[in-house]
Amino acid sequence: FHDRLLEVGPFFMDKHLVTKSDYAKYLNASGYRPRDPYNFLVGWPRSATATTSRFAPPAGEERQPVVWVSLAEARAYCAWAGKRLPHAYEW
Repeated sequence: FHDRLLEVGPFFMDKHLVTKSDYAKYLNASGYRPRDPYNFLVGWPRSATATTSRFAPPAGEERQPVVWVSLAEARAYCAWAGKRLPHAYEW
């Protein structure tokens, strides 16, 4: 438990998770490619690798939440989208 109260100012939090389609739009618009693609976007079609020019989520999975991204990659997406990840005390 916490031993003190913390006053938190107003902030916005998205109602919905970032979808695979959202993340693909970011990747294609920004040109982001990971330095180490070993665990990057596990389960996406092999054509969507760090060496190709376009990313697309697996067919039928466009509206599922994106997974297999690092904390740094999540922060980069948020910066691109004009957002940020919440702080621990905002949960």
